[in-house]
Amino acid sequence: MMRNGLFWLAIAALLVSLPGFASAAAVPALAGSAAAQTPVKVIVTVGEQASVEIPAKLRQGQTFVPFRAFIAALGGKVSWDDRTSSANATLDGSTAAITAGASKFVFNGEQYLLSQPSWMSVGTLYVPLRSVSLAIGASIAASGSPLTVRVHYERAEQEQESLDERLAHLMQAVFEHHDELMDGIGVMPLSGDVVNGQVWIQIRSYGDVERKLGDAELAAVRAAMYRIAGEEFPLILDVAECCTRDPDIVGVVEKVDTTRKVIEVSGEIRGIKQELPFSVSLYEDAKLIVDGTIVKPVFTEEMVGKTIRAWETGVRTMAYRAVKVELD
Repeated sequence: MMRNGLFWLAIAALLVSLPGFASAAAVPALAGSAAAQTPVKVIVTVGEQASVEIPAKLRQGQTFVPFRAFIAALGGKVSWDDRTSSANATLDGSTAAITAGASKFVFNGEQYLLSQPSWMSVGTLYVPLRSVSLAIGASIAASGSPLTVRVHYERAEQEQESLDERLAHLMQAVFEHHDELMDGIGVMPLSGDVVNGQVWIQIRSYGDVERKLGDAELAAVRAAMYRIAGEEFPLILDVAECCTRDPDIVGVVEKVDTTRKVIEVSGEIRGIKQELPFSVSLYEDAKLIVDGTIVKPVFTEEMVGKTIRAWETGVRTMAYRAVKVELD
């Protein structure tokens, strides 16, 4: 037994003395192992905002960061495509894309060579920080021990929305939710405009078209529009009252178009004789009176030849829209 032990000791000594054997035995863990991915501190600052620290790893002498966390810290968003193992990002109107294991980073359609390929770790895509930072226009500086890397990014200047543009968006929101005003308060917005830093909206009573809107109703309308828009804004309400003036339309019904739900009228519009017949339609809540009786607001063939008096709102599409029509 002693002789055999001495034999193996001699063999081991011989192997150690061979060229390359000792260095091979001392090779560290493979790149990408936990030992190679030494933690490093990365701090991201955007403009004047507070700094954000994101996770990072030091691999083969370079700092890598999770792509999603990095873009999010800059104020962007990232989506992942499992089919292609690629990430797509948006940042200040710019686009970026990178594939796991790729050596190139695409930013706004241009390709940038990475110092090292991206890689995956536990479902997270890591990218070389310096290469990606420089491609998107961020500055980067490293210092200290342990290593601290600071990234600074200035967001692209965006054109400020003018006051009139902002008011126009608020007004649009009101008109997009007109059902809330009609069903909740009994008011229909007819038309609107932005003039000299103020929103002008014309409204009328809905349901009972001849109902007069008092101060309490107008205050409720104003409050509802502010709630829909999400904020208060300079607002002028113009109330279009029905039927307190002479009829807008006077004439004779020449034809009834049941498909288009309109009547063709020969006569006058606001006192001006029309050379050609014109169309009149009804709002869904319009008041239609035939021979002194209130009827369902639908035109029928029996109305041909009757005289007409109608009050309209001034809002015209393919026909003059009436809120009240009297036929006899």
